[in-house]
Amino acid sequence: MILTGMILDVETTGLSPIQDEMIEIGFLLFRYDTDTDVFLETLEEHSYLREPLSLSARKNYEFAFRIHSIPFEDVKGRSFDDTKVTSAIQRADFIIAHNASFDRSFTAKMYPELHSKKWYCSARNIPWKKYGYQSAKLISLLHSHKLAAVQTHRALDDVKQLHLLLKSSNYEGKSYLQVALTEPASAPKAKSIKCSLSGVKQKRADGTSPQTYLPHITPNETLLLKKEEQTDRFHVYTTDRNYLGFIGAAQSKKLTGYLKESFQLTAKVIEKLVNEKGEHGCRVEIMIEKQAKKKEPLFNH
Repeated sequence: MILTGMILDVETTGLSPIQDEMIEIGFLLFRYDTDTDVFLETLEEHSYLREPLSLSARKNYEFAFRIHSIPFEDVKGRSFDDTKVTSAIQRADFIIAHNASFDRSFTAKMYPELHSKKWYCSARNIPWKKYGYQSAKLISLLHSHKLAAVQTHRALDDVKQLHLLLKSSNYEGKSYLQVALTEPASAPKAKSIKCSLSGVKQKRADGTSPQTYLPHITPNETLLLKKEEQTDRFHVYTTDRNYLGFIGAAQSKKLTGYLKESFQLTAKVIEKLVNEKGEHGCRVEIMIEKQAKKKEPLFNH
């Protein structure tokens, strides 16, 4: 079978996908014959820089610079080519990275379609100790295989070095990629987004207000979602179709990305809120599940 693989690596401002951001992404697409264990050709390779936007990520930049040595001036005003990155992801049959859980936690946040891909980890899906290597660190393995003496910690450089390592063979004559692919793929995990509803104090055109219905909701109550096509905003209703409010723009954008990848969205109440003025609100949780039977589990009026 001929598969298209993607080797991927990122450089970030730190270790937390919540507080930190990617500043560089590098990837290589290649074709591989699983029957003959032969790397056929490299299809494309790219790297992109981007400026971190959040305050927490920008604060961490000086610390991260000690590792990746990418001056802030190099990333200032830059952004990833989302069209090319997304196109490459769509072409890939699987993703492989060294310490894949780290790369996945950052990249899938920006590109939700990665949740539906098969992921393999070249650090964990290959039994390096069985083969006599005490460390699974990339630079150590590269050095042991006489493939490289230094690691630049630049995304595309790391990708190319990992490509060389995966093409190398174990004592049985199997490529390390073949070994990695015979291990179970990292299955996409169920995801969820938690947020407070917006617009809970606004009256609708028909004169109704969420304040009429919010006092009567209960924790874990199932809710309905409706996507407004003009704005991609998600509106939230009770199962009796009473309007409760809407989900903010940033979270709605993420949910739209999941819908495009045929994920199923379901929502529920997780907490009732009331402020000092007696105004009601609520926090909701939207569950994101793979292989939806319907692309948009929403309702129509």
